[in-house]
Amino acid sequence: MIATGSTDCSAKIWDATNGHLLYAFDEHPADVTQMAFSPNNRFFASCADCFCFIWDVETGAKAVDLVGHSAVIWCMRFSNKGDRIITGSEDNTARVWDACSGDELVTIREHTGPVWSVSFSPDDNEVVTAAYDCVVATCDSFSGERHHIFYDGQNDSPVNAVAYSKSGGLLASGSADGIVRLWDVLAGNLMAEFRGHEEKVKAVVFTEGDSDIISSSEDGTVRIWNVHDVLRLY
Repeated sequence: MIATGSTDCSAKIWDATNGHLLYAFDEHPADVTQMAFSPNNRFFASCADCFCFIWDVETGAKAVDLVGHSAVIWCMRFSNKGDRIITGSEDNTARVWDACSGDELVTIREHTGPVWSVSFSPDDNEVVTAAYDCVVATCDSFSGERHHIFYDGQNDSPVNAVAYSKSGGLLASGSADGIVRLWDVLAGNLMAEFRGHEEKVKAVVFTEGDSDIISSSEDGTVRIWNVHDVLRLY
């Protein structure tokens, strides 16, 4: 299946094999800003304005609404188990929700600017948030207690993207200054900076085995950065 979201206030799910439209979700109050499938592909979540909606992929029916943000939601991810969702908003907060009941479980208030990227750690015990205030933060996903603030004292560029390594021991962040940064999750230290993009970095992801980071940018390029060379120094 392939999901698309549009400024026409709709989200659609398509059959990837033949291109046929399977479901159209037209109940969004504004542009669709974010979408994700649950890990088992049973549910589909879409965000518009300050709301997040969860849909049953088998029936096309709405399963639950996530209501609590006071401004547009920019980012959203399911937990790896699929039982929770984290959202990040223009209201400077990230929130963790029960994906079945829609109950808000935790509100994370570590930022002074819009939250633009969120994710769960591989074991789902921690969440990471990245924001316009140039800060990356990790918190306990159940209590919201802060673990680390990742800031090197020099980066005054909004952070657009963040991702855990598959092992959970590293973080990659991508900023508006075009730099990809590698962080030690437990120590909170900056390990390396990868320079080469000429515009904002919009997405980062670790490859399987955590040997490389892949980044994409508004400069129209996708770049691959070698992580093993950095780890040899530690």
